[in-house]
Amino acid sequence: MITGIITDDLDPILDSVFMRAKDGSLIPVETILDTGFNGSFCFPRKLLEDLRLQPFGTMSLTLANGNKI
Repeated sequence: MITGIITDDLDPILDSVFMRAKDGSLIPVETILDTGFNGSFCFPRKLLEDLRLQPFGTMSLTLANGNKI
């Protein structure tokens, strides 16, 4: 079951999402549920580096306000 909260800014924040680091430790990850994508997790490069994970792929996106990321 997925649980979480809705913030005052109407962001759906999920509870209890963790990534397992290569050393076996669990790292909590603040996660916003975004139903506009395909269900995959998207991480900032800094987090991938901190967890020493290899990206599966990368993509450029255009946000609803027109900003490109």
